Amino acid sequence: MFRLGGWRSLGDWCWVAFLFFGCPAQPVDWTPCKYALPAGNCWDENRLVNLDDARVLNLDLGALPAPPNPCRPATKGRVMRVIDGDTFDVLIDGAGEAERVRLIGVDTPETSVPRGYPHCYGAEAKQFSEQLIGRMVALSFDVGCTDPNGRVLAYVWVGVGDGDLWQRQLLRRGLAKLLIIRPNVFMESQFREDAEVAQREGRGLWSACKLPGSP
Repeated sequence: MFRLGGWRSLGDWCWVAFLFFGCPAQPVDWTPCKYALPAGNCWDENRLVNLDDARVLNLDLGALPAPPNPCRPATKGRVMRVIDGDTFDVLIDGAGEAERVRLIGVDTPETSVPRGYPHCYGAEAKQFSEQLIGRMVALSFDVGCTDPNGRVLAYVWVGVGDGDLWQRQLLRRGLAKLLIIRPNVFMESQFREDAEVAQREGRGLWSACKLPGSP
């Protein structure tokens, strides 16, 4: 619970602000990462991801990590809309209409909650992913291709470097929590490490929000 005269967290501020204005994302005044392989994009919380459609268009889909038997071949597409930090509408190459894509292995706070308040840090996660609107991305797949809601389950890439997998960006910056749902476990160990780093360093929601099990 917040205390007037002594804010304990961004989550406290967000709760009070919502009563009057809703809960807006925090202002963004970032510059892009310097892009260099093999690292690709950086994890710096104060920098935007360096995006380049030409990099994705020239990307060799066969170079993307994948399990032995993915449910479909890797492909490319353009992000048309961001629903939440972890859910996009993507116009996949050769498709007549956009498909709704849910990122494998991560869970960002919700921004649209029926009969409830937006979740702490949901606006920040969505704002970060909105960098992708209008941009080309590569999609790779795991064993299971769709969730019970009919959304396409995918890994989303903006290059081939370590920092070019969108899920890793969300986890390392503290914009998402780990969410592993079998059978899609190909990147579980890497994602778990990324989430642990962000939690240990108090990045993003790990310091701004009061989470279950936190002190």
